[in-house]
Amino acid sequence: MNISALCGGTYHLTVTDGNGCVGYAVENIIDPACNVSLSSFSLTQPDCYGDAGSLIYTITGGQAPYTSTVTEYGTGTVMYSGLVNPPPAISLLAGNYYLSVVDNLGCSAAYSNI
Repeated sequence: MNISALCGGTYHLTVTDGNGCVGYAVENIIDPACNVSLSSFSLTQPDCYGDAGSLIYTITGGQAPYTSTVTEYGTGTVMYSGLVNPPPAISLLAGNYYLSVVDNLGCSAAYSNI
């Protein structure tokens, strides 16, 4: 017997053979840890009106590949989206932005109001 696609948790298994003999087992299935995080933030403000600043960050933990997305508040315009780690320096005009990262397991980390 092969049982698959179980969520994390404790499972109690009871098996009865053709003679009525019973066997028991307890198994613990552990979900992979969702520990993706964003670190080493570096935000450089623009020098003058109309110039671009930059955002540099590091993704740690979780499981690669990672999808990073930088979105502008208000307009919802995606300024960057990619699978690169480390992500490149992202050129941004003055404004408010939202950064999210999702790893291969679906775990996520986010920063708002950048």
